[in-house]
Amino acid sequence: MTNTKHRSPIFLQSKQVVVRPFCKEDLPETWANINNLDVIQYLGTVTPRRFEDQNRWYERSAESDTDIIFSVDSKEGEFLGTMGLHRINHKDGT
Repeated sequence: MTNTKHRSPIFLQSKQVVVRPFCKEDLPETWANINNLDVIQYLGTVTPRRFEDQNRWYERSAESDTDIIFSVDSKEGEFLGTMGLHRINHKDGT
């Protein structure tokens, strides 16, 4: 299921948001968020982060067998943020 407002196929949707696979075109928004003090106060990360660092994070995430990163958009297609599943254990199904 693909929505032309969104950059990648829709994975899950509700009445207000759409969850889809994170894609490279999301990097500018995530980079802006990770350097926004109002956002990162809840994340426990260090700023400022260079765009090259954010790109390396994307490359590592894209290659990971144990982590999946999703983008969260409004129904209208506005990027809201990211969420992820981490330390996936394929052997145990967890």
